[in-house]
Order: sequence, then structure tokens, then C-alpha cells
Amino acid sequence: MIMKISIICPVKNARMFVADAINSILRQQGDFELELIVVDGASTDGTFEFLDDIYKHYLNKTLDFKCNLSKFYFLSEKDNGMYEALVKGFRLSTGDVIGWLNADDYYLEGALSKVYRIFHDISKVKWITGRANSEKEGKYMWKSKLRYFPRRMIRSGIFGLYSDNFIGQESTFWRRELLNEIDEDKFSGYKLAGDFYLWNTFAKRNRLYSCDEDFAVFRAHDCNMSCDSERYRKEMREIVDKKPRRYELRWIEKSIRKWDEGNKEFTYITCDMAKNRYVVINRGIVTFTKTCRLMICN
Repeated sequence: MIMKISIICPVKNARMFVADAINSILRQQGDFELELIVVDGASTDGTFEFLDDIYKHYLNKTLDFKCNLSKFYFLSEKDNGMYEALVKGFRLSTGDVIGWLNADDYYLEGALSKVYRIFHDISKVKWITGRANSEKEGKYMWKSKLRYFPRRMIRSGIFGLYSDNFIGQESTFWRRELLNEIDEDKFSGYKLAGDFYLWNTFAKRNRLYSCDEDFAVFRAHDCNMSCDSERYRKEMREIVDKKPRRYELRWIEKSIRKWDEGNKEFTYITCDMAKNRYVVINRGIVTFTKTCRLMICN
């Protein structure tokens, strides 16, 4: 049976960027089916007209795409924010693997083929995230750092609340079954930190695997929702159920240096070129001091 990947793209008044996002999805190729779900919040800047034109081309079978596009949904109506739009997309989705791409971000060439191979090759993997990439005005701000995200530290807010190391939503994908773990009403009620609610919920039972791959690019600009960092972190505090331990705060400080140096003393996923398949590399125990030891079994 062919694996299907569903990509949810919430959008509102993003005419400047949305073409890049949609084209980056339609250019993907691989041995998988693609389901594209675009949810527009009643845009008024030309975004609706652009998307409606693409959708009409799809209906008329004149849409130019390289992927195996099995279904394209497009709906446009007023909503209460991005996370309500995402819930609509989740409900429409039928894919084995789910991804979420904001209209101002874009996938890199070959990204979804890599995602497909990882979930196909490693059955125990429930969700993954790739290396971090960000650009502003066409120039990279940061690029390609492999990072490790322990479950307890995700839930305690280490990544985003107590440091600037976020889990990039544009580079994160999960198996469909994880959607059963979220409270859709609670998720749709957030304005900024809905992504952290997802990660916090997924991390209760499932390890997040870091991938030594580039999947997507986060595009920074003055209208990013994440620019309101104070309000974002306020919502995160409402979600966090445990504060980080002292050694965890020390761990993040030391690990940032190790990540920057390219040190891979943790579990991650990489491509075994000799066997042409993805594998999990397990480094065992990471030790930073005689008294500060972190087991990576979680």
C-alpha cells in the first residue's frame, strides 16, 4: 500500500509569500501520494484569488505539479485564527503522515521524499524534525544544525520558553495516530503557542527523533506571529506542566555549544548510504560533568 502524506497549509493575507509555499509542495517528488489541504481565513489581499485560481486549474486537470497529487482541498472562510484553520485541515486529512507548512515558509527540494523514506524505513518512529533553516529577505539567517530534543525537556519548556531553540514546525512531521492525542478545542483556542501544545502533547508518549536532513526553510519577516515573543511565552507557560530541573538548564547551555560544533553525541536519524535506507544512530549516554549525566532513553 502506498504511503500518503497530508500537508496542511493555513493562510491568511499572505499573497507575498504563498506562491513559494504552494509551489514548493507541488514540486515534491517520490514514491508516495500527496494530499494538499489549504485553509484560507477569508483573505482580502489577493491571496484568495491566487489560491482559487490554482484550485480551478486542479479541478480542470490543468494544474502543473511533479508529485503524485491524490487530492487537493481548498476552503476559504472566516475563522478564529491559524489553529482553528489547522483543526479543519486535520479533520479533512487522510494521510498516514501529517505535515504543517505555514504560507510564508517553504519546503526544500526532495524534502517529502526523505520524510517518506524515514517513516517507511523505521516503523518505531512516530514523529521527526529536521535541521533548522531560516532566511530573511532571501538571505540565510541560520542554517542546518542538528539538535536533540528530549521528551521531558520538551514538556518542561526548555525549547522556546527557557531558550531560543525552538522545534521548527515547518520541518516537523508525525504519523496520523498522534492526532488522536490532541484536544482539538484546546488546540484551536491558542493564538500563538499552538505548535508548542502539539509538541508537548506528542512528547508525553513519543520520542521526537532529530533527522540529519534539511526539510524546509522558515522565512523571517516583520509580520511573523512569533515576533510577539512575550505573548507566545505567556501561552507556553499555561501549557507547561513541569518546570525544568537545574541540570536540564545546564544541559541546554552546554548542548548549544556542542550542536554548534557539530558534535553528534545523541540519538538521531541519518541515511545509511551503503544500504540506501534511513537508520537510527544511538550514541548511548551523554556526559557533560561528573555529576550531570543525561540518559537519552527518553
